[in-house]
Amino acid sequence: MKKFFTFISMMLLFVAGAWADELTFGPADFSAATSAATSATKSPITIEVSSGTITTEQIRIFKNQTITISASGVNITSVVFTCTASGTAQYGPGCFTNVGETGTYEASEGNTGTWTGNAESLQLKASSNQVRATSIVVTYVGSSDTKTATTIEFSGDYQTRFTYGANGESVALPTATVKAGDTTVGTAVAWELTKGSDFRVGDAEPVIDGNVVKPSNHSYGKLTLKASYAGDATYKASTKSYTLTVYKGYMSLAEVVEDFMKDNSKFTSTGIPVSYWAMINEETAGTATVTYANGSYTYISDGQNDLLLYGSGLGLEKGDVISNDKGNGQGFDAIYGMMKTYNGLLELGTSKDEMQFTVKSKGAEVTPKTLDIANIGDVKNMNAYLKVENAEYVSASGKNLTFKVGDAELSVYNQWSVGIDALEAGAKYTLTGMGSIYAKNDQVTYQLYLIDFTKTAEPAGINAIQAEAQQGKVYNLQGQRVEKATKGLYIVGGKKIVVK
Repeated sequence: MKKFFTFISMMLLFVAGAWADELTFGPADFSAATSAATSATKSPITIEVSSGTITTEQIRIFKNQTITISASGVNITSVVFTCTASGTAQYGPGCFTNVGETGTYEASEGNTGTWTGNAESLQLKASSNQVRATSIVVTYVGSSDTKTATTIEFSGDYQTRFTYGANGESVALPTATVKAGDTTVGTAVAWELTKGSDFRVGDAEPVIDGNVVKPSNHSYGKLTLKASYAGDATYKASTKSYTLTVYKGYMSLAEVVEDFMKDNSKFTSTGIPVSYWAMINEETAGTATVTYANGSYTYISDGQNDLLLYGSGLGLEKGDVISNDKGNGQGFDAIYGMMKTYNGLLELGTSKDEMQFTVKSKGAEVTPKTLDIANIGDVKNMNAYLKVENAEYVSASGKNLTFKVGDAELSVYNQWSVGIDALEAGAKYTLTGMGSIYAKNDQVTYQLYLIDFTKTAEPAGINAIQAEAQQGKVYNLQGQRVEKATKGLYIVGGKKIVVK
């Protein structure tokens, strides 16, 4: 099979009468971006994946997604894909199909597949399964085409993220200018829209209408917008694309909690793109307060509901009041990220760049809510700043601590490695922490992420009672002195005795 492809390639070189060269692309040559367009360029070849992931070992093209290989000033004669090892055919080169009539693609025995032809660009599509390539070898020749190569430039003010309602009902496409070097050829391009594998259609299919994209309400995910220049007798064809992320918008934390209660299955470990605006909630006036911050964990509250922002370097501190009003008439923005659940705990994965809020003031007083242990499973206690009183310490196993509140058991997790050496078994404490959930293997544990603890003070007069008890005086379990012990449980001389 390889000899046949080599023969074809040599024939193409002979016909073209041109020199030949090859380039090898591996995972390290790509810009990794989960579930987003990925690309690599080694002049004069560019490879672009419409949707996939790049690991240290593989270039993954998701099912029903495409890989486009294009050349500048040369023609591609063959592309050899080396995929996962034999025995994993479901991720191998047999999953590729040719798009269009440019060249031919065939998967050989084993783990390689080869495209052959003579073209400036080609496109292959992963069909029922994703393709996992460990290397892509591109062979190209000097082109006899005398047309001038072109590129497409986008105006720099276009949006790459969009929330229906907050940003309007449509988003403008960038102005696309076709260039041949420093010469402007024109702006006659055709736009094409492709839905990413993660895109969820809302009220209607996303469409391009004139110079705008209309994603429709309740949509979220990634859209690829590609501009194509067809070329003419003088200039070569060219393409350029970008990714538009459509976010599901929330105007209050109450909406987040309500949506989570309706259908938490969509908040998977991968998550969905979400933007939090908090603009129209009259009771909270578009502000939120940081109730606790430690490492990658930053908690915010609007006074009624709470949210965990998971991301390092957010720069927020306990008591910061944040607002999405940019001030000076600049309008509003949002916190952007991926809303997901981790072992049942709801969090918004974000970063400093995605935190489009401003710190309105610092040092606000933050008071924990006293937790009724019977209601620990209330969703409004999730990510909330809580206080638990009269919690009797029982035991510890690693970071898992057990307390008792009355007859109920309380699970406490030492998430931030608080020093617990001072805890005494049987002693009672006031605990502060953040409400959390641990869900695994169909078991759900409601618990507290520990922040601090203080030992509960003994009631006034208890020392005097203990001193008298050491002298042989008799007390009932309520601490009341009695003249004579009848049937029951008593404290005599500081020890519990049973009188039958």
